[in-house]
Amino acid sequence: MSQQTDDFVFFVTVVESGSLTNASITLDMSLPTVSRKLQNLESYYNTKLIQRNAKRFRLTESGQLLFMRSQEIISLINNTKQSISNNHKSIDGKIRIGCLSQFGRQYLNEIINDFSRIYSDIIFEILLSDSRMDLVEDELDFLFQIEKPISDNLSSLKFVSGRRVYCASEEYFQKKGMPDNPDQLKAHDCICLTRNHHLYNEWFFNQSKSRVQVIPKLISNNSELIQQWLLEGKGIASKLSWDVEEDLQHRKLVECLNKYSDISLNLYVVFDETYFLPRHKVFFDFLVSYASKDKNR
Repeated sequence: MSQQTDDFVFFVTVVESGSLTNASITLDMSLPTVSRKLQNLESYYNTKLIQRNAKRFRLTESGQLLFMRSQEIISLINNTKQSISNNHKSIDGKIRIGCLSQFGRQYLNEIINDFSRIYSDIIFEILLSDSRMDLVEDELDFLFQIEKPISDNLSSLKFVSGRRVYCASEEYFQKKGMPDNPDQLKAHDCICLTRNHHLYNEWFFNQSKSRVQVIPKLISNNSELIQQWLLEGKGIASKLSWDVEEDLQHRKLVECLNKYSDISLNLYVVFDETYFLPRHKVFFDFLVSYASKDKNR
């Protein structure tokens, strides 16, 4: 006979019932079956567990020890089962994310809201910046960036596929005209991004085979301010397609030079999987699922 969990449950029930007759009722077994199972237990341990008569009984020293150990084992099994079944509810801690400003406000906020409905105990710290961030130096768990990581120690997930878009408002084009080719940008009011002390005033075309150095009318290190200037009709800017797709769809902005602008750009989620804790793993799995819904934002 091998010792099974049911044997521990049986013995505790018998003891707590106070008699074999009561135990037979509780266990929904015949009295002879209860008596036989108890005898089998005593045979297994090679000792008397209960001193019993027709109506009542008392535990022997060995029986008292088995009763205590059985309660502990049953409690451990129940607690383990509960912990495993509630595992996702108990995942907590902080996740620190770095992201481009505009994408963070337009899309990342929605992603975190959806995720938090499932894992409400996880805290998020979000760093939004159009300046270059570093996963290690900035002590980030995840970093949304355009470039794939250079380090072999880091991994990445392609999150969004897009391209470079040159656009302005209809109001601006009505006033200044739409450029027919990239060289005509030199005569237009151009809005440029500056990032980490670098001015992005070289705009690339034809799969980066040609470029035009524009003269900026307005400069900012914030992509959202640049988009605001676009909507106000203050000039032409180079934007990421996922940042302006909604405004293009609603004709608040109009694309120009699209036959020259064929530069594909992807947004990657960068991470170091070797440091993943349960909270990082469930969030990464959520990002993978989210990205698969919309690969061409």
